[in-house]
Amino acid sequence: VTPATSPLLDSLVKRELQEATFEASALQRQMPQLLRLPSESAEMARFFARSASDVDVARHFAIATQRHGKPADRVALRVVLRLLDTRLGGWLFGAGFIRFKDATFAARHRMLERWAASPLPVLRQLFQSLKRLGCSLFLGAPFPDDGGVRNPNWDILDYTPRCEAAGTQRRAALAEMEDDALKACVPREPLRVPPAPKPYDVVIVGSGAGGGVAASVLTQKGFRVAVVEKGQHFGETNFAQWSEMQAFENAFEDGGLLTNGDKSISVMAGSCVGGGTTINWSASFRLPPHVRREWIRNFGIDWLAEDLDASFAEVSKMMNINTAETHRHEKLHGCTDSPSLDHAVNKNNDFLVEGAYSLGMKCRAVPRNVKGCVDCGSCNFGCAYGAKQGTLKILRDAARTGLLTLIPNTTVDAVQRDRTGRATGVKCVREADGGARESLFLSAHAVIIAAGSINTPKILARSGLRHSSLGRNLSLHPVACVVGVFEGGASEAEDTGLDHGVSMGTYVCDGNVDFDGTGYGVVPETPPVHPLLLAIGMPWKSALLFKAAVGMYRRCGLFIGIARDHSSPSNRIKASRRVDDKTELEYALTSQDEQIVLEGIKLNMRLMRAAGARVLFPVNRK
Repeated sequence: VTPATSPLLDSLVKRELQEATFEASALQRQMPQLLRLPSESAEMARFFARSASDVDVARHFAIATQRHGKPADRVALRVVLRLLDTRLGGWLFGAGFIRFKDATFAARHRMLERWAASPLPVLRQLFQSLKRLGCSLFLGAPFPDDGGVRNPNWDILDYTPRCEAAGTQRRAALAEMEDDALKACVPREPLRVPPAPKPYDVVIVGSGAGGGVAASVLTQKGFRVAVVEKGQHFGETNFAQWSEMQAFENAFEDGGLLTNGDKSISVMAGSCVGGGTTINWSASFRLPPHVRREWIRNFGIDWLAEDLDASFAEVSKMMNINTAETHRHEKLHGCTDSPSLDHAVNKNNDFLVEGAYSLGMKCRAVPRNVKGCVDCGSCNFGCAYGAKQGTLKILRDAARTGLLTLIPNTTVDAVQRDRTGRATGVKCVREADGGARESLFLSAHAVIIAAGSINTPKILARSGLRHSSLGRNLSLHPVACVVGVFEGGASEAEDTGLDHGVSMGTYVCDGNVDFDGTGYGVVPETPPVHPLLLAIGMPWKSALLFKAAVGMYRRCGLFIGIARDHSSPSNRIKASRRVDDKTELEYALTSQDEQIVLEGIKLNMRLMRAAGARVLFPVNRK
């Protein structure tokens, strides 16, 4: 695939996807008759009858693949689509000696089930790609900017996105008034960053938890700093307009579609000014003491024992980390801050507290970096109310010193060094909204690479750094989820509040953080769940079972188990030669980590059952 042939490939993929989904729609419309739904369940009947083509999945799928898919993956998808349009391909892939669009509904399901469990990695990967993106588009598309059309599936979920909530736009506009100083730090169009009369004192690559804090500290000390960020600069008014899917498209790495090599693990990472601190769930934990001791012992990082507490205290003050604006419950353990008077209850958090209490385990309040939080439950779309105290806020404070330059939409190719090996600046490529690009060189006395676990190794490799461990031993803190279905009483609302209230307010911290005596375990927590994330996580066994599970959204609780993984040298970020190369991420659970994740699933199922769930199922297929 070359730049010249890429548009042709994308148009062919789009056409073939549409042909497949449009032919499928007629068969899917038989579903309500098969289910024999009562007449009063008209909306539910429409939901089960609705096909991918009814919400334009094929077009959105093609657009997402064009923007974020690797060339090899796009070629493989087109080969499969072409084969499925032949009898031979139908036979090879398990649908029978018939074209896929002529196969029965049951035959199509059998084929996809075979792909999911196939001994051939390519078929398993194809299934994961189609399931993850196809299902998320079905529940998350079309975008609100597509003529102002709501996704029709939101009605059955009783879901209203934050962008449609009354007063959101007005409050966002007021909050973004603070952003004026930071906007003034961004070089104006046309694409020219004039050579500084002298080098910057420091160029920082990345504006997230590392880069943003470094910029604040350095500017407060009087240093001239340039922060280079690959993603765009967004503010509260942007966040207020976004649906969940737009947030993923605009502010996440690879539009939220980044996975490991075999497509079995989704990797969520921020890619905007503020990085992960802009789109995270506001949970703010300090490094656990047992991990600190291990790092000191294994790596000789003695300053962790001496200076880290003072640094944590300073950053906690800077980001207003507290447990006053988090979930409240009488059975929470060790929550000493005075509660916020405007706290919004989230039943999913209550379930975790009550389940832990029933099992004799300690459930604690999650410390959060918020100030004036309205508990909208949409933290991972970016905070529309200016309450999240991430590095976007910290950079605004740094901007007021007059010593900060912010350069968004700019990808660093490499660090330039002199003959002694000392960094002298960075070579980068800046892109405007219209697609125009400009090569830049930013001169500096020092360079800080704070581009996260995904992008830092790639920049260092392109800069000529050679080391056997570069990009290896990647840890992801893998997450496994458990869903429980709760039955509301006659006088009790069934809504479990997965999409509103405190996003992540409680966690279980007891013997579960150290299953094997070596400091490795799982921490159960409560995430916010909106339709797109629901679709990514919910298992797909058949169209009927998937929709039945999704339809219980308002009665579901969901716990995640965040595991500390051992990892291995084979888990790595592959070096990239060109700045435009897509991220190649290889990650597989070690046998130790598989056991830890499994123990986490079992613990979460016990917690969910103890909280009163009537139906339990882990959302991970294996």
